[in-house]
Amino acid sequence: MRRFLFVGPSLPDARKYSGEEDIRILPPVRAGDLPALAPRPGDVIGIIDGLFHQVRSVQHKEILFALQCGAAVLGAASMGALRAAELAAFGMRGVGRVFADFASGRLTADDEVAVVHTGREHGFKSLTFPLVSLRYTLERLVELERIPPREAERLIRDMRALHYTDRTFNRLRETPYGLECAWVDAKKDDAISLIDEMCQKRDIPRESRDVPNTIYLHAWRLGQEINGHALRIYQLFGDGYEELHTRLVRDAIKDECASRCGPDAATAFPDPILNHAHHEGFLAPDDPALPPRLHPWLTSAERSADPPLTLLRKAVTRAFRLLPDVTPDAEAGRRLRSLGLEARALEVHELATTMNLNAESRLPGFSVEAIPDDRLAQLAGNLYGVRPDELETAARMRGISGADVLIAALRPYYLLAKYNPEKVVLPLDIS
Repeated sequence: MRRFLFVGPSLPDARKYSGEEDIRILPPVRAGDLPALAPRPGDVIGIIDGLFHQVRSVQHKEILFALQCGAAVLGAASMGALRAAELAAFGMRGVGRVFADFASGRLTADDEVAVVHTGREHGFKSLTFPLVSLRYTLERLVELERIPPREAERLIRDMRALHYTDRTFNRLRETPYGLECAWVDAKKDDAISLIDEMCQKRDIPRESRDVPNTIYLHAWRLGQEINGHALRIYQLFGDGYEELHTRLVRDAIKDECASRCGPDAATAFPDPILNHAHHEGFLAPDDPALPPRLHPWLTSAERSADPPLTLLRKAVTRAFRLLPDVTPDAEAGRRLRSLGLEARALEVHELATTMNLNAESRLPGFSVEAIPDDRLAQLAGNLYGVRPDELETAARMRGISGADVLIAALRPYYLLAKYNPEKVVLPLDIS
């Protein structure tokens, strides 16, 4: 049985409460994180905190997918409580008071649990307070007759009128009711309860549901298609993967052009990619200059060295947005399998996993999840020969949807790629 826990500002020292239990502590969950675990029967996934403003939040269909795979999914305290209240009827289990209040309808606003916090490199420190904790604290003070009910209602009303980013602890210190001494840390209490539940030596009931295979769920699952990690590893480290991705996109563009533009469409350029861009009004054959809208899809080195048509071809390939039913990653997976490359990729994954576990055992408090994003960005820039501000382009060159996805994918392989770079050299002959 594998156990995973997504947690951040609600309980930054979660490891202390899990004791010697084999629970993998992960940062706040975001879209795509659950399918990346490749859930299987017997797994237990705990969700406490999740990101929702700077990136897409964890999607309901991801949780349903994990349940369908036979995993138990528990939620509490923050994002976990919200999703558990929304998906309780489908098998997600909620833990704690915050969940119960959302499930009963007593709490209805998402911002009851929202806070501003630092990143993993600064320990997920909360910079604002959650409204739900103030609510429970005032209820306690009313019961103790230390604050009139009407005054408690006024404080809640005033703080609720503020955006969650403005609910700072300094505002609470301005009140004369001794809130700090009676403070109810609602999210921390529920987070500890969820960990206690995960540590129980018994099977946690789970349900299996059929989940529609939407394009988003399909895309998340693609990364797991070849034994879980091989596709991503070759996207990150394959020497020649850029050319493979270019060929896949070219084939997709040719198919789209054939169906949309027809066999009699003009062939103004010596390349099917550029011809379809011309048909779509993207390029003019009498002016091979690069349109400004395509500039962001090229690196500074390319703009200063490559001829115009080469620049056009590269930029259009990277800017091209695939139709919902076109999935070149699936074709990439099939081609990698046909070349017998899975074993080498899995060898890289196992080496990286061993190196990470050794570092965690020898360095107290170390975790690959705590590696700052800027270090990962620097390593990625070195790997692909681009500046940090060009990582978006570098990601698209390798079939990865964006710089943030690239950095997240690189994280488990950071130590291996940085300190044993020869171990991640993956020749890819696609001739």
